[in-house]
Amino acid sequence: SRNVMPNYHTYNTALAACLDGKMESTMRASTIAAEMIADVEMEMKEGLKGSIEYNSVVPDLYTKVLSRSLMKQLRENWRSGDINMEVAKSTIRKPLLQLVDFEKTDAAAEAKKRNEECAVDDEDCVDVSRVVQMAKEHRRMEV
Repeated sequence: SRNVMPNYHTYNTALAACLDGKMESTMRASTIAAEMIADVEMEMKEGLKGSIEYNSVVPDLYTKVLSRSLMKQLRENWRSGDINMEVAKSTIRKPLLQLVDFEKTDAAAEAKKRNEECAVDDEDCVDVSRVVQMAKEHRRMEV
């Protein structure tokens, strides 16, 4: 492809598309959430390259809202008998929980460590704490 990577807007759009009540969509949302977490870990390890608004994959508050809604959808799926509750909790729900609990992870510690490594005048080094801070704020996309 064109070597274009997804950002948090892309992931949020994909997660929102999975809110249709179907078990297949819930499973797909779990896969998307796992990919997002993997991309966040890679961003934290390698640092952000480019604009925070357009290149960051750090989950924002809307991602957390979507993940909670998807967990409610999963609960409805197991209540309707589409999936066993233990299987759902041990497999499908884990990535969604990781997105909901993202602020409680060691991402803040990673950001602090990254900032200590950055030189004050280094233009190539992006302030990762700013990325994490943006994840806590409500972000809007200008149209």
